[in-house]
Amino acid sequence: MGVQIPEAVIADTVAAVFRDPAYHRVALLQRLGAWLLDGVRSILARLEPGRVPSPVFWILVIAVLGVVVLVIVRAALFLVVGSWPRRNGRKGGGPFESGRPDPWNAARMHASRGEYTAAAHELYAGILAALAGWGDVELHESKTAGDYRRDLTARRSAVLAGFREFAGHYELAIYGLGSCDRERFERLQDLAHRIVESGG
Repeated sequence: MGVQIPEAVIADTVAAVFRDPAYHRVALLQRLGAWLLDGVRSILARLEPGRVPSPVFWILVIAVLGVVVLVIVRAALFLVVGSWPRRNGRKGGGPFESGRPDPWNAARMHASRGEYTAAAHELYAGILAALAGWGDVELHESKTAGDYRRDLTARRSAVLAGFREFAGHYELAIYGLGSCDRERFERLQDLAHRIVESGG
């Protein structure tokens, strides 16, 4: 039976996540775009109605073309790579990092050092990798456990119940309590092994 997380805990967790300064950083391109827009607005505010000087017109044309080229390049990268390029500031360790160690071995290694929260993250990564290998989900770094539950539901996956139970315990430990201890890790490990043994 899945663990019911109280609504107050969910609301507090969401509020804490979005208070994190990482969510309020403005990308360099966003700042540059805002600066350019402010400049264009200030120039246009000084013009007589219906008259745009030739240099201003060409600056606007070049700026618009630059934005179009950036969008096309980004879309081409998406088609070639298969996902949107990640920001360099993103912390590694998820199931999306190329060349990362096997998550099951990494989970055992972290657990042997008493690093149960890191070990729990590795179990989650291992389950996602297995689900993707079976074709039950498509991995994307922006997806949450809830998104993967919906994917499994839509595909009528045989491991839906197991994943739902694992995700409930995982989210309670990581997002509700903020860490994972040995007992919770062992429970997650047992649930993860059941999912892997019953899936595929």
